[in-house]
Amino acid sequence: DDAGLLGFNGPQVPFSAGSQTVYLSLLNNGSDTLQSVTINWKVNGVVQTPLSWTGTLAPGLSLDSVGVGNYTFVDNTLYSIQAWTNLPNGNTYALADNDTAYITNLYTALSGLYTIGGVTPDFTNFTEAVSALHVRGIKGWVTFDVRDGVYNENLLIRDILGASATDTITFRSENGDASLVSLKINSSGSPVVELRGADYVSFKDLTLYNSYLYNGGGVVLLDSMANFNNLINCDLKDTAYSSYGDFLVRSYNSYANNNLLIDNCSFENGQYGLYLDGQSSLREYHHIVKNSSFTNQYYQSVFLEYASDFEITGNTMTSNRGNGNYGIYCGGTVGTALITGNHIYDISQYGIYMNHNTNAGSEALIANNFIHTYGTSEGYGIYLTSCEYINVVHNSVNVYNTHSFSGAFYEYYAYNTNIYNNIFRNTQSGYAVRAYNYTGSLAMDYNDLITAGPSIGNYRSSNVTDLPSWITTTGLDYNSISINPQFVDTTDLHAEAIGINGAGTPVAYVTTDYDGDGRDPSNPDMGADEFYVNTNDAALTAVSGPEMPFAEGLQTIYVSLLNNGADTLKSVQIDWKVDGVTQAAFNWSGALPSGDAMDSVAIGTYTFVADTYYDVIAYSSLPNGQPDILQTNDT
Repeated sequence: DDAGLLGFNGPQVPFSAGSQTVYLSLLNNGSDTLQSVTINWKVNGVVQTPLSWTGTLAPGLSLDSVGVGNYTFVDNTLYSIQAWTNLPNGNTYALADNDTAYITNLYTALSGLYTIGGVTPDFTNFTEAVSALHVRGIKGWVTFDVRDGVYNENLLIRDILGASATDTITFRSENGDASLVSLKINSSGSPVVELRGADYVSFKDLTLYNSYLYNGGGVVLLDSMANFNNLINCDLKDTAYSSYGDFLVRSYNSYANNNLLIDNCSFENGQYGLYLDGQSSLREYHHIVKNSSFTNQYYQSVFLEYASDFEITGNTMTSNRGNGNYGIYCGGTVGTALITGNHIYDISQYGIYMNHNTNAGSEALIANNFIHTYGTSEGYGIYLTSCEYINVVHNSVNVYNTHSFSGAFYEYYAYNTNIYNNIFRNTQSGYAVRAYNYTGSLAMDYNDLITAGPSIGNYRSSNVTDLPSWITTTGLDYNSISINPQFVDTTDLHAEAIGINGAGTPVAYVTTDYDGDGRDPSNPDMGADEFYVNTNDAALTAVSGPEMPFAEGLQTIYVSLLNNGADTLKSVQIDWKVDGVTQAAFNWSGALPSGDAMDSVAIGTYTFVADTYYDVIAYSSLPNGQPDILQTNDT
C-alpha cells in the first residue's frame, strides 16, 4: 500500500482573496487498490484539519483535484502550503519520499487600484509591481497610479495570468501629467518597456525615455504575440544625434503582435517613430494610431509593413532631420485601411507612401490629409505603387521639393483606384501629377492640378504641358481645374480660392473635412478643407511688376488682384510699402466678377536705385467698402 501526492491543483494563480478550496493530485503507487488514506496539510506552518479520503483508485492511477479543505486567504500575504499522506488502506508503509507535496511563494491575485513610488506606496517602483503581476496574476482590472518622479528602470512584462478584455492592466501617472512621471534608461541593449507576450497592458500619461546617444535598445518593444496593448497620452522619446536613434515603438517581426492602440501620444526623435514590421505569411492586424504627434524622426514617422486592417487618423508628422524621410510608409499592407485627417509637413521625401492591396467592399481610404514636402530630394505628397482598390479623395498637397522629378501625386500600377476632389500643387519645377495608368482602371477627376514648373504632369514617362493637354493625353480629369488654391501658408493648407469652392463631386464615404466640418452633400469643395465663401473678399496674389531685370529709375508697381468673394468686386483699397515706408494708397474701382483676376493692376510708381535690394509689400482692404472678414489672403 502506497499513496503519493503529485502536487497541488489549486488554488491556481490567479485567485481572489477569501475562502478557497485547496486541491491535490493523489496517486496510488501501491500494488493494491487504494480505498482510503489520510491527507494532512498545513498553511504557513499551521496544521489544518486532515482529510480522511475514501474511494476506489486502481494501482498506478491518479486522481486530480482532491479537495482537502478550505482556507481563507488574505491579500498581500505570502503563503506556503504543505500536504502529506499516511495510513494508505489503514496501513503504515515504508516508502515516504513520495507522500509529501509543497507549494510556496503563493499570493492572492492583484485586483483594483495600487500605487507606485512616493510616500507609503504599495510598490516602491515599476519593477516591484511587474514582479507582483508575474507572480500573482490578476482578478478584475488592475491600475497602478504612479507618483511623480523619474524611475530609472526598464521593464520586461510577460504574459500576465488573468488578463483579458475586461480584466486589464494600466500604468498611469497619478496626476494625469506625463511630464511628471518618467520611466527612463540609458541603454544600448534593452528597451525601456518590452511586452513579451503580454496582452491588455496600457501605459497612460507617462514619459518613456531612452537617453542613449547612439542606436539604443529603443523605447517600447512588442514581441511574442503581444496583443491588445495601449499607449495613451504618453511621451516617447530618445536623444537626437546625427542619424542615430531608436525605434520608439517597434513590433518584432518574428511574431504577430496585433491590436495596438496609440492615442494622443508624442513621439520625439528616433530613427523611426512607430515601426510595425510583420511578415507576408504572418501579418499584424488592427493597429490604430490616432491624435498623436511625430516630431523629428530621421527616417519615418509611421512605418507599417505587412499589416492588415489599420487606421492612421488625426496625427501630426514633421521632421527637420534627414534628407529622405517619410510621414507614413505602408509596404505590402492589405485589407481595410483608413488614413485620414493627418497633418504631414516639412517632410523631405514622401508624405504618404502606399503599396497596399485590398478587395472591393473593403477599399482603403486616404482622405482629408494636409501634406507638405520640401527639400532638394525627389519628393512626393502621395505615392501609390502596385495598389488595388484605393480611394484618394479630398486631400490637400503642397510640394516644395526643388528636384524636377518631384510630384504632388504619383501613381504606378494602381488597380481600381479613385482619385477625386484633391488639390495637387507643386510650387517648384516638378509636376502636379505623375501617372502611368497601365491598368486602365484609374478614375481621376474633379482635382485641382497646378504647378510652377513647365509641365503640369508626366504620363507614362512623357511630359504634359497643361491641363487641356493632360485631359487629351490621359483621358482623365475632364472636370478638373488648374488654379492657385490660396493656402493660408506653406504648411497650413486651409484653402481660400473661390474657384475650388463647390468644385468637387459628392463622395458618399467622406462627409466631413479635415476640421470635422460637414461636407456640402451636393457641391463639396476640393481639397481637405470645406470652407465658406465671403460675400466681399479681395485677394492680392502677387506683386507682379516690375519684373526683373529692370532699369533703375522710376518704375510702375503692379499687383495681381483676385475677386475671391461671391459678389462682383467694384472697389478695393490697396496700400503698399517699400522697405517699410508707406506709399500713397491706391483706390481701385471697376467690375471684377466673382473668381476672376486681374494680373497687372498699377498701384503707383517708385524710383529705384541701382545695386540696392528692395522689399515691396502690398495689401488690400475694404472690398466694396465693407470690412474684410478674410484677411489671410490680403497681402
